[in-house]
Amino acid sequence: MKSLDIVIPYILGPEDGLELRYALRSIEKNIIFNGEVRIFLIGEKPQWIKNIIHIPVERISGVKFKAFIDTLNKTYIACNHDDLNENFIYSNDDIFFINETGFEDIRQTKAITEPENNENWINELKASENYKQLLRKTTRKLTEEGLTHYIYDTHSANVFNKKKFLELYEKYNCKAEPYLFNTLYFNNFTSKAPLILNADGASMHLGIYKNESFESLKAKIKNQIFLNYDVARFDADMIKLLDYLFPESSKYENDDFTPFVKKKLNKVSQAHLDKLKSSSKNIIDPQGNLVKITKEGSLGLLALGAKGLIAWRQVRESSTQKD
Repeated sequence: MKSLDIVIPYILGPEDGLELRYALRSIEKNIIFNGEVRIFLIGEKPQWIKNIIHIPVERISGVKFKAFIDTLNKTYIACNHDDLNENFIYSNDDIFFINETGFEDIRQTKAITEPENNENWINELKASENYKQLLRKTTRKLTEEGLTHYIYDTHSANVFNKKKFLELYEKYNCKAEPYLFNTLYFNNFTSKAPLILNADGASMHLGIYKNESFESLKAKIKNQIFLNYDVARFDADMIKLLDYLFPESSKYENDDFTPFVKKKLNKVSQAHLDKLKSSSKNIIDPQGNLVKITKEGSLGLLALGAKGLIAWRQVRESSTQKD
């Protein structure tokens, strides 16, 4: 391949595309390719972006499953672009390459769980009912056709062939009947068993679906390739992690983002701190850290004076009552 093409369907995100900045920085820093890496941004675009191929597409709205239909429509339009390579990487603005990544790493098929565990996994999944409905619809359709029904929608980057994408899009009438397309695509065109991400010892994809501290997040990134999270996890600690991983501007940015990042980090951190302080159950030290209160107490609590002492007594009395 003379170029490595990456397609990102896009709706302008918060703070003029803050997530997209870090996603592009991660691509420039960690994708290993001896040639040109081309970004095809499909849909809207932020003001700061440069050195990409932008295909403007109006957002689809006013229909059920609009987010899924909109994303599929944008990818469909990209696949009809003559300049796009036959094989391309499909990614999103909230997928980050956190360690060195080759084309074969991305092409490795990745599934959530073994098919016999699908229903249990869907039942326990904390996601919208629309998403769960499409999951069941897609796996049911595959089963009816006698195909495998692994769940390939792992929210990590994948490699598509544009002719196969267009073939499947038309076959399943995806313009009117949305499906989870990764699951549809790879069960149709892949015979080799995928990497099961929830298997013991599997390391490739780090998904964050609960709030964690910067130090906790930092400790988890070793040996992983992809990082993503749900929308509620884009908080001060996640922004701090992304800025720790990708502090340098990329060739895709046309402005000096450093002052804005520091201001944004301070603003988000302060908002996070204010939220913690708003709860009477939370104790915050002078550095802005949440203090863990145990019945045994600590010197740190003692150093906080009366507030720390009162909080410790409350925890101790509560523990004594339970015992």
